[in-house]
Amino acid sequence: MNKVYTLRFLFHFILLQLFTVAGYSQPANFSVSLATVDAGMLNKKSLFDFQVTSTSATVKNVMLKGTVKYRNQPYKVAYTLKFLAQPGVNNIAEYAHRAVFEYSSSSVKELFELFDRLPEGTLQYCVTLGSVDGESTFAGVEDCTFGKHEDLFLINLIDPENKAELYELNPMLSWVANYPFASSLAYKIKVVEMKQDQNVINAIKRNNPVYEEKGLMQLSINYPIYAKPLQVGSTYAWTVDAYYKDLLLGGAEPWQFTIIEDSILAINPQDISFYEFEKHQAETQIYAVDSLKLKYESFHEQDTIQIEYLSAEGKSLLKMPYPCMPGTNMMALDLRASDKFKHAKVYRAIIRLANGKTFTVPFKFIKSEFIK
Repeated sequence: MNKVYTLRFLFHFILLQLFTVAGYSQPANFSVSLATVDAGMLNKKSLFDFQVTSTSATVKNVMLKGTVKYRNQPYKVAYTLKFLAQPGVNNIAEYAHRAVFEYSSSSVKELFELFDRLPEGTLQYCVTLGSVDGESTFAGVEDCTFGKHEDLFLINLIDPENKAELYELNPMLSWVANYPFASSLAYKIKVVEMKQDQNVINAIKRNNPVYEEKGLMQLSINYPIYAKPLQVGSTYAWTVDAYYKDLLLGGAEPWQFTIIEDSILAINPQDISFYEFEKHQAETQIYAVDSLKLKYESFHEQDTIQIEYLSAEGKSLLKMPYPCMPGTNMMALDLRASDKFKHAKVYRAIIRLANGKTFTVPFKFIKSEFIK
């Protein structure tokens, strides 16, 4: 009887040991999911905003390999990250500081490490999990996500306003960049002529440029004389892209403008006479073709008048003193030297005399090259 009991106990003990060993020899199961990662908004933090789940009963020494690749571009960011995977859920953000990075170029490295940004473009982000020690019971797993990385509203066109009608054949084109490192950027401007029934986006994408220039460091440029001349009656689309070295960061929403014929073409510059502002009590708008022509009678040995130029909205643009001689002063005040005055725009000249009297002269500024 005792022998039978002993044999049964020994048999059960052996079975228990076999099941225990079998349980510990089961393959370690892992899962990686990038469902919480927005591939269009990758940065140092969001790159590791995911979890690894382990069903293993023990801690495993594992390695993550992450790769960001661009479609049709040579840009690449890759990293390796070793950590001890605990049974259950592992938040990878806790181990992000251990990641060792590699980059396709020094400019990609600078952009990501210094400014926490990636170039614009369509990309694929993949993460592979494998064993560090080559454990045969560990089957590697991988997950990928896709997206388009683009910075919206970080570049905005300013002037001319969208759908503006312009008289100038060489208008000032200006924009603003809202990047915190805007001083490190260069810009490419593109202007295309729009075809009938074409929207601005299709025009920018499909039409040959009448003017395109890259490497601009400033935030504005006059349409240059070496570009294809703008034509009266034509509508143009334009946009600006921002680059960090050779890397495209984003582009402005395209705008359009139309060149129209100046309704003041009939004016002959020689017909503009000198305006005696002291004899006009009411404000009468005059034309200033290149120069503001004023007539002033001075009865002092030494006399100076102060002129302040205001925009139509009342913003002060320029203040200048003008010395006068005794007698009649015929003053042709050249406005072309300042970039404050735009063709066919209305301004006001506030004239202050030495005796304290003040006169207001509204005028419309005309560039003579547009009316010849």
